[in-house]
Amino acid sequence: TVNSYEVKFVDEDGSVLETKSVEYGTIPEYAGATPTKAATAQYTYTFTGWTPAVSEVTGAVTYTATYSSITNSYEVKFVDEDESVLETQTVEYGTTPSYAGETPTKAATAEFTYTFAGWTPEVSEVTGAVTYTATYSSETNKYTVIFEDYDGTEIDTQIVEYGKAATAPADPEREGYTFAGWDVDFDNVTGDLIVTATYTVNSYEVKFVNENGTELETQTVEYGTTPEYKGETPTKAATAQFTYTFAGWTPAVSEVTGAVTYTATYSSET
Repeated sequence: TVNSYEVKFVDEDGSVLETKSVEYGTIPEYAGATPTKAATAQYTYTFTGWTPAVSEVTGAVTYTATYSSITNSYEVKFVDEDESVLETQTVEYGTTPSYAGETPTKAATAEFTYTFAGWTPEVSEVTGAVTYTATYSSETNKYTVIFEDYDGTEIDTQIVEYGKAATAPADPEREGYTFAGWDVDFDNVTGDLIVTATYTVNSYEVKFVNENGTELETQTVEYGTTPEYKGETPTKAATAQFTYTFAGWTPAVSEVTGAVTYTATYSSET
């Protein structure tokens, strides 16, 4: 009688897939489901056969399943801060991806200027699908604040951070005027700014008096304005010797630069 022997087909981990009794000299045939090996993050496995190679039975034998492996690849995305896709790559497990696109940018605002600072999470060896998001550092913008006088003369220039206040220089002076403040607010600087001094014009008391000191008229007149006498023409009583005619004022009436008294003068005729 022909001897028969036990033939086992086992998986890579030793688990029995099939056992059969096969006659000497017969080549055994595996009749079970194709063996499988669970994929890992790194590899996908495919059944490639048995070890040792299946051959004519000459005694009890165990055949162990063998597998080939393929390194897995994963999708790697590089996206901007707003999640817009900058680049997509397919990268093998264990490989460190490298972004090949243009350096990401973020539009400046009135307050900040942004500079690309890298990716989050930090780029490292691929172990699965991953998305890297651009990150930015920010620097507070600075602006130029110029203080000017009424005629455009520069009084002071300052460099001020966004949202901060500029410092007012000493009050400027203008002949015939009183400083009234600055034309725009500079407590919260949000851009380049020109701040101009404003003034109120001074007014002065102007008196018109007769030759004997009698007050004829008093006016309040703005600096730089030439006053105009609006009263009756001054007179001086005639004497036995002279008749007098109003001849004007002393000093001569001119633009006001301060309080002034104009005194009537007369010509005389015998």
